[in-house]
Formats: sequence, structure tokens, C-alpha cells
Amino acid sequence: MQQIIFKPVLILGSDKALFDATSDAFLRMQEYGRLYEKVTVLVPTSVRGIQRAERGNVSVEPIYGNTKIQQFVRMVFRARGLARGKKYSSIIAQDPFMFGFCAFIVNVTQQIPFVVSVFGTDIFNKHVRTESLSRRIYTLIARCIVPQATAIQTDGPETIPPLQKKYGDKVFFKPVLPPDQGRFAHAHIPSFALPLRILFVGRFVKQKNIPLFSEIVKKSKELLGEQVHFSVAGDGPCKQEFLERIKEDNVESIFHDLGLLSREELIEAYSKHHLLILTSYYEGFPKVFMEAALSSMPIISSRVSGLQGLVIDGVTGHIVEQGSAPEVWVEKIDSYIQHPETLDLFSKEIRRVYQKEYGDKSILDFQRPLAHFVETHELSARSSAARIPRFLVSGGMGFAVQVGLLYFLTENLHLWYLLSGTLAFIFSQTTSFVLQKLWTFEDFQKDTVHYQAWLFLLTGILGVGGNALILYVCTSILGFHYIVSQVIASGLLAFLTFYIYSRHIFVSRRRTLH
Repeated sequence: MQQIIFKPVLILGSDKALFDATSDAFLRMQEYGRLYEKVTVLVPTSVRGIQRAERGNVSVEPIYGNTKIQQFVRMVFRARGLARGKKYSSIIAQDPFMFGFCAFIVNVTQQIPFVVSVFGTDIFNKHVRTESLSRRIYTLIARCIVPQATAIQTDGPETIPPLQKKYGDKVFFKPVLPPDQGRFAHAHIPSFALPLRILFVGRFVKQKNIPLFSEIVKKSKELLGEQVHFSVAGDGPCKQEFLERIKEDNVESIFHDLGLLSREELIEAYSKHHLLILTSYYEGFPKVFMEAALSSMPIISSRVSGLQGLVIDGVTGHIVEQGSAPEVWVEKIDSYIQHPETLDLFSKEIRRVYQKEYGDKSILDFQRPLAHFVETHELSARSSAARIPRFLVSGGMGFAVQVGLLYFLTENLHLWYLLSGTLAFIFSQTTSFVLQKLWTFEDFQKDTVHYQAWLFLLTGILGVGGNALILYVCTSILGFHYIVSQVIASGLLAFLTFYIYSRHIFVSRRRTLH
């Protein structure tokens, strides 16, 4: 069958490994290169001297900046420049936060479709929302960005139903399959023999619930002694604290730090261990699940996204509910020691399940329907984007009415400035409301005017308070110049206001069409 080639695509991502043309990440981009005429990836970095990576029709370009704000601004300008003249058919943002916001701006200004990825960090997951203040802010941004996207792609099977419930058929499942599946398929775990060897592979970050993992190692030593050994491969900000905890708990005799491994070393590590362990709070579809399954390695994991159809409790491994005590994990581990025949059964079954679901597929099999959907929905994306300039013009005219009327009433009619300001605010809100309703969102329903007007006024009043709060946080707490703080506040509030108007106030006309 002849390969369908889609128009050039622009990808916004954060994986620094893409600057190495021999890395696993770059190999994955080369897979995309078989589907698109050209693939250009923009990756922000604070490290000077990193060179552009290019091979075939795939290129990775660094976006330099000392701070995330600098990187974001420069990425927006670079992406707009590349997208100008419709040189690229679409933009794919590798997260619904910084990159999603950037893609949305380019979508609005250059009127090309954009795709947001909900990978790993499921915006509906409570652990993501409550992890930190920055996560709460990111989640708010994501909930505004995702509805505006032309399409949504996710790697978590369990994430699909809630996304489809909200956004319908523009949601696509796209697991990040290892590009070198054949190499892992030749790795075979050793026959059962004590000690039972358990492997952890991944970044040492808060998401992985590293404290729980250290407690499991400690309890395993207390309850099972030398019958089980743990190995870890990877690095991250929580790694040093974890190693110190291992030393304090006096469990070094059953612990092995493999450090950062090359691809070949990682394949060998899979072949020398019996089980894979994952204690995360949340995941998308962990690549380690696929690598372990390809290597015929059973998995013991907390309940996260990505389990569906691959990690079957009591069949291909074990699933431990979130919040379970370390003793529950140790009990699952001990079951392999007490019944070693299950190790061989689970090994064969997880390999069979993987081959059935993904064995004859490549990443292109999942990317192709998404690419087709985006190209055929290009016109509708342009229609949606046309509202943004109207929204800004309507808001600008409302502001001009407020300032002009304030000056006229105070200087010419000699009214008290607070009275002038109040009257000017009312007139500006009325002007903006009429323009937004009739021109920006083309909502001509009359029976909802009073309801919409009150919501519109309330949004404006809350906007004043929100503006003051953002100014205070950015200037007094984060230390930004007050002008910079006002720019940030205005941008965030304009974005949030558009979301509220389009999703909650001026929606009556669209509802009557269904």
C-alpha cells in the first residue's frame, strides 16, 4: 500500500535528548518523518552552544532563554515565523501547558490547526492538580487550552473516556511505542532463582512516589531478608535523597544503583531482572511498561493510567491501589517467591498480550488517523481562530470608551472622579458586552441577554480583583518589574476571559444548533 505523506508539521517539545541525532527520542521523530513531508521540532533550553540537530527531513532547533518566560516568548515568535505563509500544516504541542499556550497563540495569529498532547500528566488527575501551586496554575491553563485545540492526543488508555466525554471525536489514542521493539524482544528474563531481582527504571521525581519505593525496599529487607534484591536505573532531583534513605535504612545489601544506562545497557538490565516495579502517583502510558512487556517481564505497579489491557492483576503482574501500605507491596512480591511458577506464566502472558495489542503496529499506525483528521479540519480551525482578533478589538474599544468618558466627565463636566469612573465603567462594560455578543461570538439570542449581562459584569468585576492579585504576586513576591507584571496579568486575564465568554456566556446560539 502506498504511504500517505502529510504536509510539514511543527512540533513544540521539551526533550533535550532530541539534540542528539542518535538518541531514542530522535529515532522516534524520524518515524514521524516517514509520515510528513517535513518535521521541525522546537525545544527550549538555557544552555548556550547546543547545536541544531538534523537528519533527513527531521530537524530539531534550540530556543535559547535564561528563564522560562524568555524561552516562551522566543518560542512564540519563532513558531509564528515558521508558520507564516502556511509553510506548516499544523502544530503539535507536547503538553497542554507552556507548549499548548504557544501553539494556541500561533493558531490564532497564523490560523493553522494545532494539536495538544495530554501525555503522562492527565489534567483530570487529582494528584496532578494538587502536586504544587505551579501544577494548579498549569491545570487551569490546560483546561482553557484543550477545548480550543483542533485535536487532542493522549498516551493513556484510561485518559481517553473522560477526554472523549468532554471533547468528542477529536480525541486520539497515541501510545509512544519504542522505536526499537525488536531489540527488546530478544531480551529474556532469567529462570527463577533467589534472590528475586526487581528493577525500577525512570526519573527520580515527585510523580514517581520515591518515598514509597524506599519504604518498600526497607520492608522487603525486614520481611523477606536477602530473598529479594532491588536495582534502579535513572536519575533526577529526588535521586540523592533516595540514596541517603537507602543508606540510613541499612538496606544497601539488597540494593544496586545502575545509574544512567545506554539503550544497550538498559536492554541488558531488563534481561537480568525478574520484575519491573512502578510506584507512581500518576502516569500516561509509561514506556517502561512496553519495554518490560517486550522483554517478557511481569510488572507490579500502582494503579495509574496505562495499565489497561497490558498489566492485568494476577495474570501479567500485580496492581496495587493508590495509598496502600508498603506491606501490601511486599506481600505481592513474596507471592512470586512462594509460587515461582507464576513468574514463568506471567512472563509468557505479558509478552503475548503486548504482541496482540501492539506487536504488529508502529507509532505511525496511531499518528496517521490524527494527521488525517487535522488536515481535513483545517477550515473549521480557522473559523474558530477568527473570534480572537474580534475579541481583542471589542475589549480594546470598551477600554477606549472607559478612558475617554472618564476624562470627558471629569475635565469637561467637572464630576467627582469616582463618580466619573463608575459611570465610565458602566458604559464601557455595556459597549464591550454588545460588541462581544453580536460581533465576536455572533450570539443573536434575545431571551438570554439579562442572564448574560450579569455574568459579563461579574466577570469584569472579578477581572479587576484578579488583575490586582496577579500584580501583587508577580511584583511583590516573584520580584518582576510592575510593567512586566501588568503584561503578564493582562495576557492571563485576556486568555481566561475569552475562555469564560466562549464556554460559559455566549453559547446560546451554538446550543440551539444541536
